Amino acid sequence: TRLVNRQILLIGLIALAAFGVLLAVLLLTSGYFIRSILLPVDEITEKATKIANGSYGVQIQKKYNDEIGLLADTINEMSIKINQNEKTQTEFISSLSHELRTPLTAITGWSETLLNSDDLQGDTRRGMKIIHREAGRLTDMVLELLDFTRIQDGRMTLNMELADIRS
Repeated sequence: TRLVNRQILLIGLIALAAFGVLLAVLLLTSGYFIRSILLPVDEITEKATKIANGSYGVQIQKKYNDEIGLLADTINEMSIKINQNEKTQTEFISSLSHELRTPLTAITGWSETLLNSDDLQGDTRRGMKIIHREAGRLTDMVLELLDFTRIQDGRMTLNMELADIRS
């Protein structure tokens, strides 16, 4: 029976060694596959977060021609389109603001001219004052809109400094 016990022990040890080798191979290959998925997904997540925070035009390097590569291509295309739309919007607002300033300047100028004349009386004078005041308000809004677009596209920067409020 010693011979049988020795053979059973040998077979058990061989099976245990084979199981250990199989387990090691399984852990190594699964670690490789997990890294090959998680690392690119982490990079894509990082770049997508930058895009979400306003860094439009950021591109992800495509390293694979699989689903992850397709995802990177899609996010890159989205980033480019958002960047283009942002520029188009800024240009439109800037152009619109400039176009609105011309008629508002004429309305403000003529309302001032008419208000300075003695020909206006009663309701007409009151109406002209309203027109003048609202044209001024619209002009201020247009100027704020222009400043906003200048800040957005970097043509104007804010210089911030500490100030003593009490003084």
